[in-house]
Amino acid sequence: MKHNNLLVLLVVFAVIGVSTVGSVSAASTGNNSTLNATNTTNTTVNTAIATNATGQSNYTGPQTNTTKWTNSSIYSVGKVTVTKNGTIYVMGHSDSTLYAFKSDGTLLWSDYLGTGTANNGLVVGSDGTIYALDDGTLFAVYSNGTIKWKYNTGSVGAPYGDPVLDSNGIIYFTSNLGNVYAIDTKTNPNDVGAKWVYSTGKSLTSHGAISSDGKTLYVGSYGAVALYALNTADGTLKWSYSTGTSSSKGGIQSTPVIGSDGTIYVATYGTGILYAITDNGDHATVKWNTTIGSSYGNIAISSNGTIYVGCFKTGVNFYAVNSSDGSILYNCSLTKATSVSTPVIGSDGTIYIGTTNGILYALNPDLTTKWIYTASGSGSLSSPTIGPDGTLYVSRYGCGLYAFQDLVGNFTSTAGSNLNVQFNDSSSNIPTSWSWSFGDGSTSTEQNPMHTYAANGTYTVSLTVTTAYGDTNTVTKTVTVKDITAPTVSGIGYNTPNKSITVNFSEPVELGTGWIELLDSTGKAVSFTKSINGSVLTIKPTVGLVNGAKYRLLLHTGSITDLSGNNVAGYVYSFTVDGTAPTVKIVDPANNAVNVAVSKVIKVTFSEAIQNGTGWIELLNSTGKAVSFTKSINGNVLSITPTNALVKGTKYILLLHTGCVTDLTGNNLKGYVSRFTTDSTAPTVKTVDPANNAVNVAANKVIKVTFSEAIQNGNGSIELLDSTGKAVSFTKSISGNVLTITPDNALVKGTKYMLLLHTGSVTDLAGNNLKGYVSRFTVDSTVPTVKTIDPANNAVNVAIDKVIKVTFSETVKAGNGSIELVDSTGKAVSFTKSISGNVLTITPDSALVKGTKYMLLLHTGCVTDLAGNNLKGYVSRFTV
Repeated sequence: MKHNNLLVLLVVFAVIGVSTVGSVSAASTGNNSTLNATNTTNTTVNTAIATNATGQSNYTGPQTNTTKWTNSSIYSVGKVTVTKNGTIYVMGHSDSTLYAFKSDGTLLWSDYLGTGTANNGLVVGSDGTIYALDDGTLFAVYSNGTIKWKYNTGSVGAPYGDPVLDSNGIIYFTSNLGNVYAIDTKTNPNDVGAKWVYSTGKSLTSHGAISSDGKTLYVGSYGAVALYALNTADGTLKWSYSTGTSSSKGGIQSTPVIGSDGTIYVATYGTGILYAITDNGDHATVKWNTTIGSSYGNIAISSNGTIYVGCFKTGVNFYAVNSSDGSILYNCSLTKATSVSTPVIGSDGTIYIGTTNGILYALNPDLTTKWIYTASGSGSLSSPTIGPDGTLYVSRYGCGLYAFQDLVGNFTSTAGSNLNVQFNDSSSNIPTSWSWSFGDGSTSTEQNPMHTYAANGTYTVSLTVTTAYGDTNTVTKTVTVKDITAPTVSGIGYNTPNKSITVNFSEPVELGTGWIELLDSTGKAVSFTKSINGSVLTIKPTVGLVNGAKYRLLLHTGSITDLSGNNVAGYVYSFTVDGTAPTVKIVDPANNAVNVAVSKVIKVTFSEAIQNGTGWIELLNSTGKAVSFTKSINGNVLSITPTNALVKGTKYILLLHTGCVTDLTGNNLKGYVSRFTTDSTAPTVKTVDPANNAVNVAANKVIKVTFSEAIQNGNGSIELLDSTGKAVSFTKSISGNVLTITPDNALVKGTKYMLLLHTGSVTDLAGNNLKGYVSRFTVDSTVPTVKTIDPANNAVNVAIDKVIKVTFSETVKAGNGSIELVDSTGKAVSFTKSISGNVLTITPDSALVKGTKYMLLLHTGCVTDLAGNNLKGYVSRFTV
């Protein structure tokens, strides 16, 4: 068991937490046309029904002090009100805020009413309207949290307990100043005012109770020391009964409680007398009275008529009293409690009481202890409320809101298809983790898992649930699993290579008692063998099926079953064995192709998948001589690979004789012939870069020769020579039909070079040699010059932010010489420079000075062309 430590927000006087915080109520959004004095506000609600807060609930509360959730942000002293749909309402004491929560503790909304101090419980009308009292102001609030109207009585302070709402929509409540109000909620009271107001002239600390016929409102007065009976129709006094001599000697601080026989029960403060009073119409008589000790009169009546009440008497402060004669049945001491809340009684007889010292008691009907929950810190507990799901709610002054519910593991199971079972958690409280054991060795941590069993049977399934507070509970049930779904055919086909029929089912299967037939088109049975592997049935004829013939496979009902014995329904499969011969779709090289590579692998593509047949294949040259080869088949492609390279410029013939290949059914290919001629044309040079006799070639030029067809290295040599005949070293590479020559070092400026491609230096892919080829070129030796400059030489009125651009006669790059920009005093101006193609850009780092002369000096070699030729020195002047 885990206990939550709540932050103590405020230490309060004991009187704040006494039972007069009100009796428990559970509101409903439905109507009930019957007035029943034994109905209580925690079961049938405070809707538009005349109910009396007897404290007896129709719901069974928690049997253990298991925490469901807590909320330490609510500063409440009033009771918790719960509707039948599980919505929770509570009023903050000092923050004047109305809160609405889901049953799992999630905040739905909050509405700041903003008047004074709230000590009351709430009442909910049949239309869902919430009525709340806050320091003399009655609020009507829609169920979405918006204010419908508010009515200020002009009184200050608010008694403890619940307002009363009758079946006609009249709400009754009191004020500390001694007034009793009747307000018709069917209209806005700001328009019509109160239905009536009765003044006792003395302070009231609780609200009233209505008789079973709805005609009388009973109100106890602390200040007037009397019990009042008022006509609900007009607020006139029917009678009053004095219970003492002063507020401290007989004052009534709590709401009267009405028994099923109409007896009114009240307890007094100071004198400690519990009264049973009979209403005689125009006067009251005492049926009996019993002295129990000074009490705030927090009374509850169980369904069997036992009265439970607390008092201040030292040592014994909670009693069970016989309602027929006032005799004391049981009593007990509540540890260190100065007073107790109004009890709530579960349908099983368990009594729940909150105390001023923050202890929540659960007592058996004989007042022995069932369980105790002790909250940390200080602060009074309000009257508990039992919700429709058995959750017990209680607020604590200055410390928040508590919810208690037994953690009871539970689940449901629903059979799915085959052996699938859907499990759904239905545990009480709010588990945050789940541990399933399915009884077959499998487990899960999902909340609502789907599990598939391997076989029929009865399994013991257990679920262990755990809450965020560490409480756990385990439930174990037996689940009987039986597959009732018959297998179905999910796929079927005649498997040509294996000459068998394959039937796929929706689940694993086995042979049944029914029979299987394979018939030809005349109805004659064809013998076969059968086998099963998992969900696959294989039918293999023992004799060859006839190509082009029709057949039927009949799976009679029950011939196949699943592993649970469910019979497959009758199924018929009709098919025709393939009788179409394969044909050639494509041959590579194509028929009558020329210039075929001597290393060519011949590929023949057919109309369907093929296999080797009994016929033969021949590859012959133009003289009829056989060429040796290897062959392979992949799907519908036959590959013919000559053992040796074919001869250049030779004609060949490929003969595919009838039956050399067949389709997978055995249908023979008809004879087929294809002819081709190998390549005999030598490659030629199409272009060379640099072109033959080119000048001004860059010193770092990479030479590229493009040929008429794809090439490869031959046996001949390649040379690159300078004008003296000296060889220049280089590397070479081939890509497709392009030969690339890359000199190992930069070429010499102004020098002539000669590229010699000797015969056979490269060949085409058929091995035909390139004829000798020569190309000449000269490396660039012309220096770059300045073509234009901006600003022009001797320009004036140049912009202070001018970017200087120098355009050259050819593309340039940075050299080793320097560049200067100086003013008229010779002072250097800093700048950045960049080159793009044949343009040099000079950008001063800061604005130039207006009226100043500047000089740009391009020193020799500051830039060069791409061959490395240096620019000669150049000067330009301008004035800003």
